[in-house]
Order: sequence, then structure tokens, then C-alpha cells
Amino acid sequence: MVIAGNGTVGMEILRQMSGKWPDAIFVPVGGGGLIAGIAAYVKRIAPNVSIIGVEESGANLLQESCKAKKRVRFTNVNCFTNDVAMKQIGQENFRICTDLVDKVITVSTDEICSAIRDVFEDTRSLMEPLGALSVAGVKKYAGTNGIGKKYVAILAAANMDFDRLRFISERSDDRERIMSVQIPERRGAFQQLYDLIFPYNVTEFTYRMVSQHDIVAQIHLSIQTKTESEFHEVLSRINSQKEMQAIDQSQNELTKAHLRYLGTGRAQVPSSERVFRMSFPERPGALKDFLDCVSHSNHKWNISLFHYRNHGADIGRVLVAFQVPPFENEAFEGFLRDLNFAFYEETQNPAYQQFLL
Repeated sequence: MVIAGNGTVGMEILRQMSGKWPDAIFVPVGGGGLIAGIAAYVKRIAPNVSIIGVEESGANLLQESCKAKKRVRFTNVNCFTNDVAMKQIGQENFRICTDLVDKVITVSTDEICSAIRDVFEDTRSLMEPLGALSVAGVKKYAGTNGIGKKYVAILAAANMDFDRLRFISERSDDRERIMSVQIPERRGAFQQLYDLIFPYNVTEFTYRMVSQHDIVAQIHLSIQTKTESEFHEVLSRINSQKEMQAIDQSQNELTKAHLRYLGTGRAQVPSSERVFRMSFPERPGALKDFLDCVSHSNHKWNISLFHYRNHGADIGRVLVAFQVPPFENEAFEGFLRDLNFAFYEETQNPAYQQFLL
């Protein structure tokens, strides 16, 4: 009865399309009941319509079962799409799928997050990971098989777990790309790097001086580009500089999940370091304007720490440290007032002293 009930989804699709059948229907796969029901109905009425199952990488039970020509059981299952995280395909579901499903593809967690964003931006509906699984499959399939055909994606659920929104937001922006950069540890190199990236929007920037004796500064940053080729153009511009090296980290899971948050650390810097939280109105190009203002100090006071992350808020927040000899404090404080940015000194903050000194 479950399979038959799910078959009405296929019936509704074909009725609404009035004989102008789609080229393919993409269906999220868990235990296999939904895709079995849709395939059973659609293949009887419109056998030329392809039925394509979409599974999450690490939870691809149907794909592995089809390869093995028998039902396989997973001990551990990737649970990002937890509503479909079954450990074995149903027996009757597998029999029907073996005969009627044309293809099964897998998508990554990042591709699912990107699909959630696409659905939201197009419809203002917020899908849970399961709900966007088939949209991620359509995007991936069309990317390798070309556009110009008619595809239908089954949106199976819309019960978003609020706790997941931060992760989905971080991983959904397929325009944001990550790089690690080495630049010379000298005054002015910071601004030179940003000028090579501009006009692309920098969404994340992390730097910490480790030692006064370093000749190379290690920087992690993220930028937004419309295409991957634009990103590689930026990499090429940076790598064309004699003393700079940029590496694409966009597909490095260690970087995306961990290192981007651990890019700083304790530093062997003089006790004259002063740390500030600063804020400015967030808009495209705002970080460049901020750096242009701060760079006026760079010829006098060295920047030894910098962290920025664009969270899509109305205010941009930056953590920045300057090396200021005590006898220059008065001149430095005059410089801060002239910046016209809100600032809060955190030099005595226990968290800064515990983790960054």
C-alpha cells in the first residue's frame, strides 16, 4: 500500500504535464518506497521518461545494491539527510527499482546545502536536506549531461531543523571559494594582496603573526566569484607575484570543516601588541574601504593579527592587532579616532591572553 500510495505522486506529475512528458524525474531515495511507487506508475504510462534516484554520498544503499545485484546493508550511514538514512533497501522496493529505475546518482553534503539555498532563493521555501536532495541531483546531472531538457525534482520534505541552519549557510554558497596564501611578512603586503583580489568580495580573512623573525605570513581567506574560472584568475594574479603563493583549498574538507577556524594561534610578539574589535557598515566593498583606512597606519604600526568573516549582517566585524610601542600610544589613539569606525580595545581580554598570546 505504501508503494501504491507513493505512485500517486507520479500520477499527479503526468496529469499536470498533460502529455508533455518530462525527460527525467529525480527522486530522493531512502528505503526505496517513494521511487518504487513513482517508477511503477510512470513507466506504465510514459515508459520513455527516465526515473533517476538521488542518494547522499555515504548513504547510497540503492546504488550499491544495484551494483551488487542484491540488497546490501550498511553498518553506518551518513545521516545529514536523516529522514532517509536507512540501513537497507526494502525487499519489494528493490525488486521494482531493479526493473524500472534507470539510474542512481549521489550528491555531496555541500551540493545538498547549495540546493537548499537555490530552492529558498527561487521560492522562499526552506527545505530540509531530504527535501532538496533531488534538486541537488538535477543540478549535478544537468552539469554533466547538458541543459535544454525537461526535468522534474521531487521535493519530499520541508521540516528544517533550526540547529542546522548555520552549517547549511556556511556550506551552501557555491560562489564562495577558499584559498590559502603566503605573502612576505612586511608592511604593505597585506594591502597589496587585497588589491590583487579586488573587485571580488572577500568574505573571510584570517591572519596571525607567529614571530617577529618570520619572513612569510600565512593567510587563509575566502572570496566570492561567479565562476570557478574567475577564482582561478585571482589565484593566477597572486601567483604571478614574486613573493606570493596562493593554493586553492575549496575542495579540501579539512580546511572547510576545521582549519579555517584554527588559522590563528599563540604568537611570539612583543608585549606592545594592542588588540581591537572594530565594526563598519557591511556592504559590497566595505572591507576594502576599511583596509584602505587602516593601511595608512601600516607604514607606522605593523598589523600582527587580522580576522574578518562576512555573516550577511548589517555590520561588518573585524578583530585586528597593531604593534604599538608605549611611547607612540598617544599618536596611535589619535589615529584610531580619525578612522571614524567604532572600536573596542580587547588587549586585557582574558580570552585573547589565553589563546592568542
